[in-house]
Amino acid sequence: MICKKCGALFPNYIAKCPQCDAGISSSGGVPVKGQPDTDIKNQPLKNIKIYQPEPNKPSRFGKIFLLSALFIIVCGAFFILAIKPKLEDKNIFTLSGQAVPNKNKAAVDISEFTGEQEKTHADFLQDERLDRLNKEGGEYFDKGDYKRARKIYEAALAIDPSHAVIKANMAAALSNIGRQEIENTNYEIAINLFQDALVYNPQLHSAHKNIGIAYIKHGDAKKAAPYIDAYIEKSPADLHNKNMLFMLAETFLANGDRNMAVLYFEKVLNIDPHNSEAGRRLALLNRENQAEQGFQKKEGSHFTVKFEGGENSEIGHLISIIMEEAYIKVGADMGYYPEDKIEAVLYTQNQFTDVTRAPAWAGAIYDGRIKIPAGGITNRTNLLERVLFHEYAHALVHRLSKGRAPVWLNEGIAQHVEGAVNENINEVLSFVAKSEKPLPLRVFEGSFMGFNAPQALVAYSVSLSATEYIINEFGMSAIKRILENIGQGKTLEQAISSSIYISYEDLQKNWFMAVKRKFAG
Repeated sequence: MICKKCGALFPNYIAKCPQCDAGISSSGGVPVKGQPDTDIKNQPLKNIKIYQPEPNKPSRFGKIFLLSALFIIVCGAFFILAIKPKLEDKNIFTLSGQAVPNKNKAAVDISEFTGEQEKTHADFLQDERLDRLNKEGGEYFDKGDYKRARKIYEAALAIDPSHAVIKANMAAALSNIGRQEIENTNYEIAINLFQDALVYNPQLHSAHKNIGIAYIKHGDAKKAAPYIDAYIEKSPADLHNKNMLFMLAETFLANGDRNMAVLYFEKVLNIDPHNSEAGRRLALLNRENQAEQGFQKKEGSHFTVKFEGGENSEIGHLISIIMEEAYIKVGADMGYYPEDKIEAVLYTQNQFTDVTRAPAWAGAIYDGRIKIPAGGITNRTNLLERVLFHEYAHALVHRLSKGRAPVWLNEGIAQHVEGAVNENINEVLSFVAKSEKPLPLRVFEGSFMGFNAPQALVAYSVSLSATEYIINEFGMSAIKRILENIGQGKTLEQAISSSIYISYEDLQKNWFMAVKRKFAG
C-alpha cells in the first residue's frame, strides 16, 4: 500500500498515512505531476519511502510499574539473605540450653553488609561458603557425629571467626563432645571442652553445669562449687538443681569439708524443704558437730584420730598405730594406697548410738569417716584389730568405687580383709544351698542398717561367701578392677562383665552352684 501524497510504503493493514494523513492506494506506483493516474501502475517505483514506525516508548505508568517490580525483587532478596536468618536465630537454643544447628538457616549476618559496595559480590561468595559449611556441620551434628561437625565449624570460623551462628553451633558441638567424655570418665578433657564452649558462646549456661558435674565426678567439690552456683543462678527453675546440690554436698563430705557439706545440704532444703535424705544428712552432721565439740586430734602419716578428753589420748595413740598397720597390710592385699588422710573418731557408746543411730549389732561404721565406740577399750585386742581393719577396708572400697559399690561386695571385702571367722556361716550357707533357685545377690545391694540381727547374719554370710568365690576364682585383682569400673561410672553388670568376663547373672549362678556342691552334697 502506498500513500497518495507522500509516496510512503505501508503494509496492507494501514488505511491512512500516519505522516501526512493522506489516503492509501493499492497501486504499484506514485503519480507523477502531469501524468494521469491510469499510468501509475506502469511507472517504476521512485522516491518511495518505506515507513518504519518508531519503537514504542514506555508510558509513565509503565515506568512506575517496572521500577516497583524491581524494588520488590530487591527487597525480597534482601529479606531472604539477611533478615530471615536473624529471625530464625531466635530458635537456635533448645530447652536444654544447647545450641543446635538449623540446616535451613542462611549463614548471612546483617553486619556483613557494612563493607564497601564493590565488595558485596566477594562477601556474598564468602557467605555462600559459610552457609554450605554450616549446613554440612549441621548434618553431622544431627547424626550425633559431633567431632566431625566440630571440624567443619572450625573450617567455617577460619573464614569468619566472628560469625555468631557458627560460634554458637561450635559451642554446642564442643559441649556434646564434653558430655561424651564425661561418660568415658575423661573428666579433665571434658572440662577443657566445656570451657572452650563458653569461649565461643558465653550464654551456654549448661556448660557451667557440666563443668561442675565433671568436677564432682572427679571428686573435687571445691572446684565444682562455683560452676554449679553459676548455673543455678542463671537457671533457677531447673528441676535438677537440688540433685546437683546434693551431689556437691556429698562430695564436700567425702573431701572432709564438713562445713561446706552443711552449707550445700541447707541449699538443697531451701529448694526442696521436704527432701528427707538431705534433712537426714544435715541432722547427722549437726549431731556429729555437737558431739565432737572439744575433741582432740592426733595427726598421723595417713590418719587423723579424734577423741574426747585427755584420758583417751593413749587409746587415740593406740588406734593410730593399728590404723597405720592396716594401711600397709590391707593396701598390699588390695594393691591400693590412698594419698588422702582418713579420719577416725572415737565416741563413747552413748555418743556412738546417738550420733550414728546404728543398730545394736553394729560394732563400728564407716560413712566417710571411721566411727568407733571406744568405751571399754584399754589395750590392744584381736577384736579391736579386726574392727579397725574392717572399717579401713570400707574406706578403700569407698575410694575405689566412688561410694557406689554394692553393700554385699563392700561388706564381703571388709570381712575377708579383717580375717573374720564367721562361726555361723556354714549354718547359713547350708540353708541357702537347700533352695532350688539361686539366692539373688541384688537383694543385698542396699544398706543392711535396717536389718535385725538374724537378717544381718544372713546378709553378712552371703556377702562374704560370694566375695570369696570371686577372689578364689579370679583373684583379688579382679575385685579391685570391679570396684574401679564401678567408680568410673559403669553399672555393676558392666563392671563385673568387663572385669571377669562373665555376666552378673552367671556370677550368681556359678556362686550358688559352688555353695550347693559344698553344703548340699
